[in-house]
Amino acid sequence: MIDPEELRQIYNRRFSGSSKSWTSENIGKCLKLEGRILKWAGIGKVKNLSMLDVGCATGFYTKAFYMKGFSSIGLDYSEVVIRKAAALHPECTFIHANGLNPSLDQKFDLIFCRGF
Repeated sequence: MIDPEELRQIYNRRFSGSSKSWTSENIGKCLKLEGRILKWAGIGKVKNLSMLDVGCATGFYTKAFYMKGFSSIGLDYSEVVIRKAAALHPECTFIHANGLNPSLDQKFDLIFCRGF
């Protein structure tokens, strides 16, 4: 398994550039997938639910869940991408942490992890 610090550096380099191959920045596409997930999970109306997006990248999936009513938190190991996500989506919360071993006290109703 790759060393976590080496992985963090890879992510930081990757997200420092303009490449978007590791994330989706199409909110419509994110909302479509989010809708399918809610249907599959049997979640109708979202009320007082929280979600964690592990490996959130630029936060567009985090934002999609927020738009449907979730209290949305995005988590990523790259501090570079966390700064970008927070700037793009100030209404959401973003945490810099290792997604393989996060240390969180909060419980979540839904944990979303795409391509992690």
